[in-house]
Amino acid sequence: MMAVYGRTLQISKVCLFLEFPHNLAFLLNVDWFQPFDHVQYSVGVIYLTILNMPRYQRYKLENIIVVGCIPGPNEPNNINPYLEPLVDELLTLWQGIIFKPESYPYPVLVRGCLLGVACDLPATRKICGFTGHASTHGCSKCMKLFPCGGFGEKLDYSGYEREAWIPRTLDMHFDALHELEETTCHTQQERIEKKYGVRFSALVRLPYFNIIRQHVIDAMHYLYLGTAKHMISIWKEIGIIGTAELAVIQSRVDEMVVPHNIGRIPNKISSKFSSLTADQWRNWTNVYSLHALRGILPEEHYTC
Repeated sequence: MMAVYGRTLQISKVCLFLEFPHNLAFLLNVDWFQPFDHVQYSVGVIYLTILNMPRYQRYKLENIIVVGCIPGPNEPNNINPYLEPLVDELLTLWQGIIFKPESYPYPVLVRGCLLGVACDLPATRKICGFTGHASTHGCSKCMKLFPCGGFGEKLDYSGYEREAWIPRTLDMHFDALHELEETTCHTQQERIEKKYGVRFSALVRLPYFNIIRQHVIDAMHYLYLGTAKHMISIWKEIGIIGTAELAVIQSRVDEMVVPHNIGRIPNKISSKFSSLTADQWRNWTNVYSLHALRGILPEEHYTC
């Protein structure tokens, strides 16, 4: 681990890397699913998608690279043992391997790099080495502190003065990892993790990978299952949206003509937005809401 301290990512080198025709860029995802009905048993899958391919082809079954499975029944707190073999392979690909495609008359040098991590919020924290979103350092992009008033009390998420948020940097991250490595006391390690919101990740072994910049914000949970859902709850709670308003909103949504690739929201709005999927919340936020809420929300809520 010590070998990676102090190095910095040079984005220009990665851009030049992708200009060569036989170099590949990968996106890493880890997700858990329930393989059995009526049983609480989670199995994880680690897989890569090839970013050189068009978006409509990347996620076809035949184009996804399944790296490994994480056995159940519960999600492990530490998934580095499952990531280490992948990192070893990525280090080899970064150096390059000689490969002869069937359609080529001669061998070519093939290289590969991990360009990003795109998972849901809990998985991103585990893969990239950050404490969970419910910790006092719940942001993986900055050092914003979410204080807790005391035992049993919820975290305070107020205080959105962005100019006061200190961005995380790679040097800060490695300094915290170095401090973690130097202590063998479990209690002291927990204190350091809480102080910086940092844990070790096998991905820091990749010499080109910036653990801060190269993980994707989880828009599904942050915006669609988070902010959008919360705003509907607030408007219902303060009496802006009631049963009559929900019926009007549903009728407006039903009347809208949208492209075939945008799903409908059948009768779920009139039943108080119950059981909407993430895709339905996305369609509601991006497509339906502006028209459906016009004249129902007060102007200060509608235009904010």
